[in-house]
Amino acid sequence: MRGSVLDGRYRLLAEIGAGGMGQVWRAEDSRLARRVAVKLLSVPPGTPAAARERLLAMFVREARAAASLDSSYIVPVFDHGVHEGTPYLVMPQLLGRTVRELIAEEGALPLGRIAEVCAQVCRALAAAHGAGIVHRDVKPANVMVTAEGTVKMLDFGLAKFLDATSVTGYLTASADAPIGTLHYMAPERFTGKGDDGRTDVYALGCMAYEMATGSPPFDSGSAAALMHCHVYEAPGPPSLRRAGLPADWDRLLLRMLAKEPDGRPDARQAETAFTALAAGPAGTPAAAAPATTASAPATTAPATTASAPAPAAPAPTPAPAPTPATSDSPAKVSAPGDPARTGTAPPAPAPAPGPDSYPLLPPRPAHAPPPGQFGPPSALLPPGPPVPGPGGGAHRRRWWAVAAAAVALAAVAGTLTVLDPFGGGGDGGTKTGGKGSPSPGPVAAASAVAPLAKTQTLTTGTEADSRGPAPAVRGARAGGTVTVLEPGLLEHTDPGKIWSEGERLLSRLLHRSLTGLKTGPDGAVKVVGDLAEGPGTASDGGRTWTFRLKPGLRYSDGTAVRAADFAYAVERAMSTESDFPLGDLTLRTFLLGEGKETGELPAGAVETPDERTVVYHLAKAHPDFAVVLTGPGGVPVPERGDDPGIKPEDQPSTGPYRVGGFTGGKGVQLVRNREWDPDTDPLRTAYPDRFAVEANVDPAAALKRIGSAGDGEPVMTFTGALKASDAGGEGTEVVSAPAPLVQSYTLNTERLKNQKVREALVTALPAAALLKASGERGEVRRGILPPGVRGARTLDVHGAGADGDPARARALLAEASQDGYRLTLGASEVDKERTAVVERALEKAGFEVTVETDEVGTFYQKAEDGDYDLFRLPLGGGFPVASAFLPSYFDSRLGEGQSLNYSRLSSDTVDEAIDKATATGDLAAAGELWSALDRRVTELAAVAPVYVQRRDYPHSAALKGLQAGLDGASPLNAWVER
Repeated sequence: MRGSVLDGRYRLLAEIGAGGMGQVWRAEDSRLARRVAVKLLSVPPGTPAAARERLLAMFVREARAAASLDSSYIVPVFDHGVHEGTPYLVMPQLLGRTVRELIAEEGALPLGRIAEVCAQVCRALAAAHGAGIVHRDVKPANVMVTAEGTVKMLDFGLAKFLDATSVTGYLTASADAPIGTLHYMAPERFTGKGDDGRTDVYALGCMAYEMATGSPPFDSGSAAALMHCHVYEAPGPPSLRRAGLPADWDRLLLRMLAKEPDGRPDARQAETAFTALAAGPAGTPAAAAPATTASAPATTAPATTASAPAPAAPAPTPAPAPTPATSDSPAKVSAPGDPARTGTAPPAPAPAPGPDSYPLLPPRPAHAPPPGQFGPPSALLPPGPPVPGPGGGAHRRRWWAVAAAAVALAAVAGTLTVLDPFGGGGDGGTKTGGKGSPSPGPVAAASAVAPLAKTQTLTTGTEADSRGPAPAVRGARAGGTVTVLEPGLLEHTDPGKIWSEGERLLSRLLHRSLTGLKTGPDGAVKVVGDLAEGPGTASDGGRTWTFRLKPGLRYSDGTAVRAADFAYAVERAMSTESDFPLGDLTLRTFLLGEGKETGELPAGAVETPDERTVVYHLAKAHPDFAVVLTGPGGVPVPERGDDPGIKPEDQPSTGPYRVGGFTGGKGVQLVRNREWDPDTDPLRTAYPDRFAVEANVDPAAALKRIGSAGDGEPVMTFTGALKASDAGGEGTEVVSAPAPLVQSYTLNTERLKNQKVREALVTALPAAALLKASGERGEVRRGILPPGVRGARTLDVHGAGADGDPARARALLAEASQDGYRLTLGASEVDKERTAVVERALEKAGFEVTVETDEVGTFYQKAEDGDYDLFRLPLGGGFPVASAFLPSYFDSRLGEGQSLNYSRLSSDTVDEAIDKATATGDLAAAGELWSALDRRVTELAAVAPVYVQRRDYPHSAALKGLQAGLDGASPLNAWVER
């Protein structure tokens, strides 16, 4: 069906999932110029015409009901229809992993994480039940956890339609049916007693039981045995399968699994109980239950004697609901559905990254993919990348950071004339959209705000540079409310939990860090003191760093900022008992040492000799440590900020704004922080009175609103677009910056031992054709360091040029006597376009190519295991210094739990160069050494960089002073023209 157009609007591009219920396709909505997911649902072949008409009428009714649900925890239905007798749904493409995948990869999950996920599922169910809709197919495959940690329920309102199309009338024809779904079906589903919302609660109880123990309450290869267990057998307390499980968990889960619906809590009551478990202490471990209450998983048909229903237990005492913790797993891109192939994730929230998704948001491999850490920066990258830990949460979170750094959330650009932001350090573009309207040129010509932060010029500032106030912007006036439209969700304002691009940029308005990156009118960037009096003093060769706080600093509640607050912020993020699973992973590595991303902070690692002095003792010398503290790891947190009952509005902030209203995922209002002293702040001018941030906004709708904004109406988005769009309005203006990742192909040097063969591969790759196949904006890039990183250069050491040189590649193979060299090209199933380009180019150069196309999770695992000769992997990070990410890729001395050296490069000269660059204190000198290392690695042909994307940030004409950089579109010096 590839190429088919549904209802003249949705063109099917590529199948991304299939199962008993139908197929899921990546598609393009030609009307709104956006990527979507289309689910084609199955009607059994041979269904009589009258029955088919009845089923299709039911589908329309159920689809409309699902579309009417208003909850940030439910995947929205954009559209529905029937194409040539096949019903279909249109939904957003989403980022995340299903609970089924999480359990498959990790087994039993941490209790706090289970409670947070289940509480959000309960909110989705409560919204649906309140609208009279019963899901009837709650199971791990239908619950997705997004990269931001938000739960998304899939397939709401469709279970009734799917049941009606099945043979039995009871069993859902989904990817894991019938056995998979039978594991989660309530007794009344089999006895014909009808069902209501408590049927969904029973299914959630089965799912939570499996999350806690690694297996559902009943398990068998026999459908009859499973049905018997659900109707007659009492489930064993989960504490029998998980030692030390608190008694409150036994009571709640057994109550949810009561045989009679009246014995179960409803969705709201279950939410209260899970919220209490998420917020409260671990509880008392359950005593071993009497043997008579335990029921071993059914492996054969059970006896016919019925067991008494499990006794109901009171729900735990409610506690104030905390902000949900961000998921510590990397995300992967998928579309809504129940794909048949194991490990293929159905979708999650918002924007569609398109065919380029997988390298930016890969599923978690056992030892994480590419590094680079997001301190201040962002991008997608999850994105923004970080480093290792053998399958541990910190390791997975690090990858997500990178993912955050590089994920471009769909189509938000507009038809625009662009000033080139790449190359010789030219200004980024301010662009005016719409039908040939003239480009006004760089903003710097009219104001003191450069449109592009040239972080590649990074130097160390002085105490004078660190003093406030920030330079006034010429022509700017105070006042006005800026509307920010974000495709993603906004779940957190706590600096220890924020990681999505929108949250990170928002946090710059709420929170100040110990140090910051200050951009001059010409775009040059310095690291300066923000809350500190200067950029810090290094001693002991760069292992000890001392910072002195500016006097008179206060939080939004009027209390003083103390040195101890910085120590507490680090300690809570480092603790193994921490409720803050993200933290700043580069900071973690610098303090604990490579390979120790988890564990308690060593005694004395952060000292506070007095109220205004903070001293950091690093595991080894890092002369650029001050740059790392520009990120969330440099934000102070007082202990009272961790009060589980504290509201976002009362959370202490140090920036020019505080939270005035927070609607958990849907949006946030920022109002002025009267305790902020501009005389101490060198970075923020804070002209607008308020920021009104709307989350979960459709990207096409966001662009339309930006383009149609009236005079004096400031509208923007934090999220950049990699792809072109022709939906821009006359009033749309844009600032642009290169993304912080370089799209590259990694060569397995253990399998490709002959360097001439590797050089032939690098020379053959046509970078420009690969960029075109991606559908993205960008430029050819033959060096590893992304633009914006100190030391980045334009390289082409093998003379491949933009189009590759197949003749030169053939000559290299001939020199090596390797004509017809056979190699394995690894590819993800979502990367077919670029894979085809590479295959054709290599065959033209004389290689014999075998393409192995794998599901995304399998792809990354095989890449890590060394099963491919060549595969695509983005390289880069979020900080403008290479020390934060480059060693993880190419240092051969790093252990399995900390290395991302998928090229398996082992070079003494490379290792020595890493040591020399890491130990160099001057940022410019260190940049030159990292640049030399970039050249050396590309000379060895361990990787083949091909291109870097460009991200555009649209805004209405009334908003001035935006600045693009590695961390997105900064509003720190924005102002409203009225």
